Amino acid sequence: MEQSITNNTITVDKPFIEANTLPVRLEELEQDHIIPVFTRDNTPLISQSDFIDLFSDEMHKEFGSTNNLEVRVSHPIKGRVPAARNKKAADLLPHEKTLYYQRMMFIVRINTSMHQLNGQQVELVAGGIKAYNQDRLDSYQNTHQHFKIFVGMQVKVCANLCVFTDGAQMDVKVTSLKELRGCIQSLALSYQFEQQRDLLEEWPKYALDEDQFTYFLGRCKMYHQMPYKKRKQVPELLLGDSQISSVAQGYFEDKAFKNDNGYIDLWSLYNFLTAANKSSYIDKALERNINAGDMVGQFISALHGEDFWYLKQMI
Repeated sequence: MEQSITNNTITVDKPFIEANTLPVRLEELEQDHIIPVFTRDNTPLISQSDFIDLFSDEMHKEFGSTNNLEVRVSHPIKGRVPAARNKKAADLLPHEKTLYYQRMMFIVRINTSMHQLNGQQVELVAGGIKAYNQDRLDSYQNTHQHFKIFVGMQVKVCANLCVFTDGAQMDVKVTSLKELRGCIQSLALSYQFEQQRDLLEEWPKYALDEDQFTYFLGRCKMYHQMPYKKRKQVPELLLGDSQISSVAQGYFEDKAFKNDNGYIDLWSLYNFLTAANKSSYIDKALERNINAGDMVGQFISALHGEDFWYLKQMI
């Protein structure tokens, strides 16, 4: 990997995703973790470390200097070498244990773009997700492997990610590193930072009063209890009930975005939603993040009078 990633430190106080994840260093992925194989022919899949190396190199080529690689993993898959198959778990020696993590998510920061938005500093970040549970491990080497890649922004005060649909490829299917490189290059070339920045700058200009915000929370709670056919007729909500409760808590307690005057602007609402999303599992986090942005974006049209199921129109 190129030396564009200059600081391989781990941010533990404000991670970009929480849930049940652990921070891990790139060197640990490279040296200590085994690589899953397609069981039909014992061919290794693309490793998590090779994915990170390839992605970081392509981001460096397109955007310039990158740094502060952050990697988080979850769902450990433990094993042991054949010689230790009859040992008790407590008696296993370090060299007799095997380990890899089923799910991995990482980001790198891109140094060339820093911006102030509604008093908070945001910076350009890029990253990817590898979840082996989405692959057919019981197949052959030419079977598609699945990745998710994205470019977006991060709010420094809270480490929330701001990723929109046009900055993400949600189901990258490849059989080789060469194919994966092409998908990464396509994402980097197509991403429009200015377009996303300009959209986000509009959100602090619009606000919900407390009644509208309460109505929104109530509708969110109703969504998951609705019959399937009726739920398909309203805008999709991917955050769960406990995450919506976290949004309500943020309204009163979040140090950076909490309500002070009875109104909540859309920039703050978006950050409540993305903060709640940090409790999602790695393999679901990106689509829920994008869904949060889609949801908040629709409020602008609704505040201009268009019908929106989640907003109570003022008479």
